[in-house]
Amino acid sequence: MPFTGKWRIVGEHKGDNMKNEILDPPDYLPVALWEDFVAYRREEKTKKFTIRSQRMFLNKLERFRLEGYDPVLLLESAMESEWLTVYKKEDCRYGANTESNKKQSAVERVREKAKAAHRDNIYALGNFD
Repeated sequence: MPFTGKWRIVGEHKGDNMKNEILDPPDYLPVALWEDFVAYRREEKTKKFTIRSQRMFLNKLERFRLEGYDPVLLLESAMESEWLTVYKKEDCRYGANTESNKKQSAVERVREKAKAAHRDNIYALGNFD
């Protein structure tokens, strides 16, 4: 399903200049991480990260999520590797760090969800230690 999120303005808005606008991320993506990624992308002066390209990027992220990839890990990996986009990496799959992805017990699934929620809280608070 394509991303149909709303967009909001960050910073000053001057005329028809849309370079300071940013899409609201989907619910599964921490706002702080998305804003960090947009700022990271905009550091590259030769390529703009417009509303249209953000929408296309979020659609790509959604496709990867539906294929079993964790969007948070994909964005973190992209910034860590200094990429301008995300790539499918096996270690970015949901539960990739567990011994058996296909045979997780209920306890293991709850632990994975708790770790993801903790990671989301860290981004929301801006505490990366």
